[in-house]
Amino acid sequence: MNHFHVKTLVGTALYGLPMVRIQPPTADALQSAAHRAAVPLATVQTARVDQAAATVLERSTYVIDTSTLQRIDAVEGSYYTFSGQRPYAEANQPVQPQLQMLVNAINADGALLTPRGVVFRGAQYTVQSEVTPLVEAAGILGERLAPVAGTARAVLSGTLPVPVHLGMIGQGSGTGNLLAGSHPARLNVLVGHYDSSRQAQLLFSTVIVDKYYSADPDTTAPQITAVVTSESNGERTFTVTATDASAMTVVVAYDDPGASAWRAIELVAANGRWTGTIPGTANYLVQVVDAAGNVATHAPTVERTPAQTVFLPFVAR
Repeated sequence: MNHFHVKTLVGTALYGLPMVRIQPPTADALQSAAHRAAVPLATVQTARVDQAAATVLERSTYVIDTSTLQRIDAVEGSYYTFSGQRPYAEANQPVQPQLQMLVNAINADGALLTPRGVVFRGAQYTVQSEVTPLVEAAGILGERLAPVAGTARAVLSGTLPVPVHLGMIGQGSGTGNLLAGSHPARLNVLVGHYDSSRQAQLLFSTVIVDKYYSADPDTTAPQITAVVTSESNGERTFTVTATDASAMTVVVAYDDPGASAWRAIELVAANGRWTGTIPGTANYLVQVVDAAGNVATHAPTVERTPAQTVFLPFVAR
């Protein structure tokens, strides 16, 4: 261990609707995960897409070995996970497999850039139709929701989980000595998604992520003020308004069931609004990123089958 590694990480319980427990991995767990990397669960191809004065954009394609997924069956439901990797468990959400990967700071023309934000750009998946999902009561494995009317599907949250998010790792007193190649952040990639409209579990075999690195002092994410959608002739049109001190890019990721894929488009800016059209689909994510790489996300409320609406606040991490 040296001063680049995490010294202390403390679990935190957030109370409200829903209650969520956040338990960062210990330093030992991070070291253990590094040792397990000798048997890779995913391979990655990364290319630099854009570079500005203080921000770099890289696009990474993760090819996931889904043959290493294990299906865990219980009375309350089933879920998939990787051996040695903690699954994603959020209040009133189906438990999903995830990969957790340390993200390095990088050097760009002599400037130290740290991970700032991530944007979900797409995925390929396979469909597992005979799965009743395990749903967590408070985001903690072991505190499962009791079955409702014989199925967990009725108690799912109506908010679509974001497939990728970036968690910052506290650097303690060594923050000022952070160097390129150190690990100030952890990328969490969900390797699955339960689609209640199809009553099927989707398992991602490929995930595409835009990763922003920045030295910009602006660390405030854009504010999404409105997302308006309309449907016509099998298409969904978006009008998004957002505010930020810098220029913004608006990306809509959406599920394309016919291709067994998630895709993404960039909306077109005009008169302070961003507009664009995708094939009609219930599952989509609106992501707004500013010039410093800060990201805000809007997830729609999706009606569940059987119908039972659960209103929960959206928590962006």
